[in-house]
Amino acid sequence: MTIINKSLDNKTDILVVEDPALVFNHMRSKIVESLGQKGLILEVNVGMNGSLISYDPMKNNLVYAGAYNTIYLIRDDQIIELRGDRMPLSHHLIMKDFSPHEVKIRKNDCVYLFTDGYMDQFGGQMLKKFGYKRFRDLLLKIHKRPFELQKMALLDEFTIWREHEDQVDDFTIVGLKL
Repeated sequence: MTIINKSLDNKTDILVVEDPALVFNHMRSKIVESLGQKGLILEVNVGMNGSLISYDPMKNNLVYAGAYNTIYLIRDDQIIELRGDRMPLSHHLIMKDFSPHEVKIRKNDCVYLFTDGYMDQFGGQMLKKFGYKRFRDLLLKIHKRPFELQKMALLDEFTIWREHEDQVDDFTIVGLKL
């Protein structure tokens, strides 16, 4: 999926759009076309999840779209979950347009976009997944630190959790202070 998505970046029909939902709609149509997906039972059922934001600092307005992804907004030491649509960037039973979600940003708000690889990592004493609750708790604990220290804390916690287990997936975490 990464290779297909990257090859789409190199095409001349890339749109310059500020609405993340429109970008996802375009990406999905290109991915479906590239994979030749028609919604048949026997075809390859592969897709991609993702999060995309657009931020207007003049209006303090953040627009978000998600393909099976949530982003976290930390405000006043509380996590607000901004949920995306429950469909991937590929053919799916639900083929409606992605929805743009808007939120007014306040001073010192932190926004986190992430893939599921961190939360899906097996480890700990019971060899369970790290999980979303533990991830949210960790973000709440570290979100006031400078981002370089947050990065180190996230990597340290991941390494301790994983211990001797193989890493099951890649992960990306992007934090922004707006």
